[in-house]
Amino acid sequence: MENEHERMEKLLKNELTREADKIIKEVEADESLKDIALPEELDTGLKTKIEQYEAEKAAYEMLSDKDKEAIRIGREIQIQRAKTNNDTP
Repeated sequence: MENEHERMEKLLKNELTREADKIIKEVEADESLKDIALPEELDTGLKTKIEQYEAEKAAYEMLSDKDKEAIRIGREIQIQRAKTNNDTP
């Protein structure tokens, strides 16, 4: 059974996907954007980052639910530590 966190995560992913699809369609339909090209260095860097992200996402998906939960808790602890450190003068 899904917990509240998992349901919220799915809802957010679905909403982001819908928004991304909408933006992609708008950009593809705009004829004035057809001839725009990225500089090669920027294009290569972007492709590298995308490939890295996809590899990390695939690795994350292979983790057990326990490991995913441990990562989530670790992130929450990092956020709390950062907040605590920012509050300290």
